[in-house]
Amino acid sequence: MLIAAQIIIACAVGFLFVVGGVGVVSPRRVWPFWSSFASTPLKNAAECIPRALVGAAVIVDAESFLRPDWAFIAGCFLVGSAAVMLLFYRLHKRYAQMVVPPLKPFLRLHSLSAILLGIGILFVWQPVG
Repeated sequence: MLIAAQIIIACAVGFLFVVGGVGVVSPRRVWPFWSSFASTPLKNAAECIPRALVGAAVIVDAESFLRPDWAFIAGCFLVGSAAVMLLFYRLHKRYAQMVVPPLKPFLRLHSLSAILLGIGILFVWQPVG
């Protein structure tokens, strides 16, 4: 279970680096990805399920973080927010329609923040076997 959790966390960090890197280099390539969040029930589930899996993985592997208590809280937040977004799809869709379009001019900065989040996670996460 622990190794699976660590693989999921590593994949999440890799995802942050890839989507962030592509967004910094070519924001127009990632805009369709970001702007499609919550646009359909299927895309909403495709956003929520990985979020919940990463949250569960962080909970399982919380002891590998420099602050296990904070990691546990962050994991619970990811799982809980994924559940809320999944259960209240229409509300999530309205929120995304309101919040995402104004981010378009700042997509490079948003993408850079994804890279920095990945670096931050690597800094505080010290997986042990």
